[in-house]
Amino acid sequence: DQFERRHNGPRDDEEKDMLSTVGASSMRQLIEETIPSTIRNRPPLKIGEAMTETDASLKLFNMVSKNKLHKSYIGMGYYNTITPPPILRNIIQNPGWY
Repeated sequence: DQFERRHNGPRDDEEKDMLSTVGASSMRQLIEETIPSTIRNRPPLKIGEAMTETDASLKLFNMVSKNKLHKSYIGMGYYNTITPPPILRNIIQNPGWY
């Protein structure tokens, strides 16, 4: 149930094959030869411990449940504006948008 194992990166044998193809002996060497040192991220990322996909989904659900719904006022009586003819023709007057 580890999300990263199913979705991220190649397996060890695939990685060795890739490194052999590009002529690098390790991922470190490949990174040092391809990514300029000025843009490499030196300090480790603060991403926390690995979690299962179920735990990640629950954490994401808890985060998005804090979102607030707001009323949309689009089409609720705006005035003193000019709607450009291409917008009128291609969106407002186009029944495919309804």
